[in-house]
Amino acid sequence: MEQLIEEVRTHPVIWDSTLEVYRDVTLKEKAWNEIAELLSKDKNSLRNQWRKLRDCHRQALNRRRTMTGQAANKIKKWKYEDDMKFVLKTMMHRLSDSNIPCRIETRN
Repeated sequence: MEQLIEEVRTHPVIWDSTLEVYRDVTLKEKAWNEIAELLSKDKNSLRNQWRKLRDCHRQALNRRRTMTGQAANKIKKWKYEDDMKFVLKTMMHRLSDSNIPCRIETRN
């Protein structure tokens, strides 16, 4: 897994959504082909492994996050958390949607 993480790190077109070339499917395919050749593995299985790694990383970060006023938890770091730090810059916290309308009250 460490090899896959390192190879993906060297191909930012795969993970860095801030780049303009991130949306270029041809460049992504080329990057995955290079990684598959270097690691001597199937491209599709490597993509699935990467997706699982990325999801596990996000879940590990969420498990350690606490709400305001909560005591800090002593949760052990995920095995690849330090190796996956490079994707943190592209992870954004999304605003949550609600079906309850937001009311802004004003005082007269």
